[in-house]
Amino acid sequence: MRSAPSATPQNGMPAMDALLEVVGASSDGVYAVNAQQEITYWSPSAEKILGYKASEALGKYCYEFMLGEDYDRQPFCRRDCPTIVAARRGRGVPAYDICSRTRSGRDAWVSMSIIPAGNKIDGGPVAIHLFRDVTDRRLSESLANETVHAVQGFLANSNVVGGDVSKPAPAPNPRLSAREIEVLRRLTQGDGTAELAGHLGISVATARNHMDRVMRKLGVHSRLQAVVRATKLGLI
Repeated sequence: MRSAPSATPQNGMPAMDALLEVVGASSDGVYAVNAQQEITYWSPSAEKILGYKASEALGKYCYEFMLGEDYDRQPFCRRDCPTIVAARRGRGVPAYDICSRTRSGRDAWVSMSIIPAGNKIDGGPVAIHLFRDVTDRRLSESLANETVHAVQGFLANSNVVGGDVSKPAPAPNPRLSAREIEVLRRLTQGDGTAELAGHLGISVATARNHMDRVMRKLGVHSRLQAVVRATKLGLI
């Protein structure tokens, strides 16, 4: 079957080639990686979003090529990241945002979704990454945060009639309960909501509440980001 233009699957089964041809025709960028995290497929839309041709991406390690950073601008993409660990087990992960780089050196925030593809043959893809450019959305969020901080700073340094407004102190490291730590550890194993509930002996609704509370405490927007942030803070 003919591959999508400018995108060359390597060592793939016909069914996988067909899947990549379908998703590769979308407006979202698409790339696939094998168990060693080498890029084996790079779609025309990926080239359009980040500027890199398939010939520049294929065979490269995804974490060295994408150079993704999290919301704190700390390295997110790395060898054996939670995304790949889950994909090797055939498990999905929630969508997440990372900051990558275009070929011209511009920062590009992308929203990443993962399709676990398993590891059916040697060198075959274990994870298909679909991403779209959300730079404008991220810049809007940053501007809103900066505006809030500017207003807080103004109030903190002003004489406010009828009250004393002090500058907010930096948020301390979140204090998580033993159960919340256990939830995070299960997430590192790739557990979804139903699997988490089964392992902890709780209802799906309770498991979802635990995960929502953990994300709020950590100040993140996805379960994957929660795992990364908790790891950096030494909580797990």
